[in-house]
Amino acid sequence: MSNVTNLDDHRPHITGQAICRDCQHTWQAVAPVDTFYLECPACHKMNGYIDLNLDDDGHYDDMSD
Repeated sequence: MSNVTNLDDHRPHITGQAICRDCQHTWQAVAPVDTFYLECPACHKMNGYIDLNLDDDGHYDDMSD
């Protein structure tokens, strides 16, 4: 049982559309909240990010209004 991953070690997480700054590839991603860069599945560079739709004050905007 030494290969068991404790899921609580990876919470909380964020999910959303990710975008690569290098090749502009987009994909759906899930990552722990303290993740800064994601590996792009297309070009494999560590330059992807999750677009959080933040407003001008840095707050999450769910854009449902």
